[in-house]
Amino acid sequence: MSKSYPAICLTIFFSIISVIHIYWAFGGEKGIRKAIPTNDGKPLFNPGTFSTLLIAVLLNFLSILILEFADVIDIDFIPKIFIKRMLLICAGFFLVRSIGDFKYAGFTKKIRNSPFAYWDTRLYSPIFLILSIVLAWFALK
Repeated sequence: MSKSYPAICLTIFFSIISVIHIYWAFGGEKGIRKAIPTNDGKPLFNPGTFSTLLIAVLLNFLSILILEFADVIDIDFIPKIFIKRMLLICAGFFLVRSIGDFKYAGFTKKIRNSPFAYWDTRLYSPIFLILSIVLAWFALK
């Protein structure tokens, strides 16, 4: 299988997640309660506009690296070894996120009675685990 098909699939996925972050950054509230860990109903952090937009930009940058690594686009000034290492670092980050912090997030979380915990168990942590595997496979293939 060519590297372009998984690259395009990953790019579409990261673009959708990026658009959701842009929506939240500009005041959108749908789904936000399910995306932030809470303790006794209070959010553990309140991401601001800048940090939420930064996540959106980083997801798009990751998409560009993936497309370049798969030779879907051609950016000559970024060495392939740099891209490969960045993809492996992202895979490691996603793996660590899926494992969690042993309290509020990830497979190891202890606090399981919040909207975030519900979705983290069923969706977020499995997605992060799958992304870590797919990115590592993609970078090492």
